[in-house]
Amino acid sequence: FYKLDGTLVYPADPKSGMWTDGERTILWKDHKCGMVNSKGETILPFEFSGIKHGLNGHFIVEKRDAQYAYGGMGVYDKNGKEVIPMGHLAIVPFGEVYRLHDLTADKNGIYSAKGTEILPALYHFSSVFIYEGDYGKSIPNSHPERYISATNTENRQQFLIRNDGTIIRLEGSQRVTYHSEIHPLIIDLIPPDDKQMPKKMAIDFTGKVLLPAEYMYLDFTPNPGILLGSKQATQQIGFISLAAPQKTEFIYDYRTRLSSGYYRMTTGK
Repeated sequence: FYKLDGTLVYPADPKSGMWTDGERTILWKDHKCGMVNSKGETILPFEFSGIKHGLNGHFIVEKRDAQYAYGGMGVYDKNGKEVIPMGHLAIVPFGEVYRLHDLTADKNGIYSAKGTEILPALYHFSSVFIYEGDYGKSIPNSHPERYISATNTENRQQFLIRNDGTIIRLEGSQRVTYHSEIHPLIIDLIPPDDKQMPKKMAIDFTGKVLLPAEYMYLDFTPNPGILLGSKQATQQIGFISLAAPQKTEFIYDYRTRLSSGYYRMTTGK
């Protein structure tokens, strides 16, 4: 390795060198990976099976034994200070935070870039999925990759985690439906018993209620300020303005979403 001015990075003959920024160098030694600085001081000891980049200035380290059995992961900063202790974890950067998978319990949690626990490893994580259906083009301002859907396996409550560590959680929610950064979130509440259908409501990203839990059906439209919905499963639907939901006329029996973004609405059975 050489610096930009042509001088050698320490050590002068970096056998099995993997990476350097001119001040720190990741090396292999005796089948183990470690990191030294330009003064020759060991920053990360040579006891890891792998070192890769984490969040800014961080390194995710992994351990395996002689039989290559998994021994865990941890996170260190560029000065060798421990950020997240070694554990039987899989650690992945997610935006501005870390996503942790506890391999022993098969559950997930979130840690900040400072190593503080935002969400304990007690949840099932899944990707946020958007069904575009009959949309003629992709949804503007839609970034589902910025979110994780988290479910409490004990009480089925579901909420969202944004990649800056923000948790968007409403008590009693069994499903959160995301559409875009400018649309509301649609919440399905856990019904009192298995014989009842879940009621739906709409909130903004701060948790403010935009539509109360009075609806049996809610769906998005291209206009963030208007939803489709009905208050009874068998009743007619209408266009609900979030600015004036009391003015909604539930008069339509059928709807067809056109690729142009318009709707064809039908009244009468």
